[in-house]
Amino acid sequence: MGLYSITSIGDYGAIGLWKISKSIKEFELKNKLLAKEITALGGVSNEMRKIQILSARLLVNAMIPGIDTGLLLRNAAGKPYFKGLKKKISISHSGEFVAISLSDRGNTGLDIEKIGSKIIRIEGKFM
Repeated sequence: MGLYSITSIGDYGAIGLWKISKSIKEFELKNKLLAKEITALGGVSNEMRKIQILSARLLVNAMIPGIDTGLLLRNAAGKPYFKGLKKKISISHSGEFVAISLSDRGNTGLDIEKIGSKIIRIEGKFM
């Protein structure tokens, strides 16, 4: 399906949601991402993880049109950041969705979780 929603947070941020419904081959055929990004996935063996990574990059591109998604990197702890930009990002995946929070005013964070029996057992721990 692709882009599900983008919601602005004041004039300083946004939350985006992407519904995953593609295969790696579909990403390659549509050539929506740089070849180097697809090549960089060679070290990722899980097919669903690859699709999540590519979907996150497509969502970033939808939220910040024209951005070089090659600027989206991960630090040693795995936290995403934009090389050379002050904009902060948080990425979460669960089931068939990828969510991204962007902020121009400082750190941001979000977490999505597919509701299943485990979540129902610990629902009291959530806001």
